[in-house]
Amino acid sequence: MTVTYLAVGAALLAPLLSYLGVVRKLSGKVKTTDASQLWQAAKEMREELAARNEALNRKVDQCNQRIDRLETNADRLDEINDELRSKNKALEDLVRAHEATITHLTAENEALTRRVAELEAANGT
Repeated sequence: MTVTYLAVGAALLAPLLSYLGVVRKLSGKVKTTDASQLWQAAKEMREELAARNEALNRKVDQCNQRIDRLETNADRLDEINDELRSKNKALEDLVRAHEATITHLTAENEALTRRVAELEAANGT
């Protein structure tokens, strides 16, 4: 009976020990063709993504620099626009004043023309 137990124990223990030996041998290593190809593909993808990330970071930096320049230009243009708006208002005020003067002088000229006509008529000329 002891022999039977030993035989059954050996039959059960042999595959288990074999499995544990293989697991220990392959633990931490990628040796199969499919696994090594997947590992290499993943490594290449990581490298490609890292390079792409660096390129995008450079592009973002360039965009940020351009935004800074454009904001500076926009601020300068706002100042110029404010100055031009002020000058435009002053010129509009001057035009209104000249229009009022022209209206006044036109009315005065018409009155003087009528007076000249009256005087000429009274003089008989």
